[in-house]
Amino acid sequence: MASAISDEIGPERTAIRISPGALLGGVVEGEEGPDLYRYLAGELDKLGLAYLHMMHFGDGTLLRDIRRTWSKPLMLLRSGRTLETLGDDVEAGRADLVSIARWLLANPDFTERFRLGAPLNEPNPATRSFRRRSSRS
Repeated sequence: MASAISDEIGPERTAIRISPGALLGGVVEGEEGPDLYRYLAGELDKLGLAYLHMMHFGDGTLLRDIRRTWSKPLMLLRSGRTLETLGDDVEAGRADLVSIARWLLANPDFTERFRLGAPLNEPNPATRSFRRRSSRS
């Protein structure tokens, strides 16, 4: 599917989000899950996609391996991240970008508020256009 989309609109306009270890839709990935994600990252890298967006639940070894395999920008969404630790993964070289979607959705002026150290609105799950069936913290 990634190849077909990339062929249609161009790899520079195509990105993929992966969520290793996420409990989505009741799917349990099993013991081979991390190895499948390593393989997937390598195969997707061959397509030259714009970026890979990874939801990170704490498997540091898998994150490190994917970072080594993936040659384009890596966006990281770390479960439980705080504003105080927002840039840690970029500074440490674990990611090129970090996701700020939950804060941005609640604060359309996020960039200005963050720059000024101004208080932020709390994200409100009731106003999302999607609902999680199961989640992990």
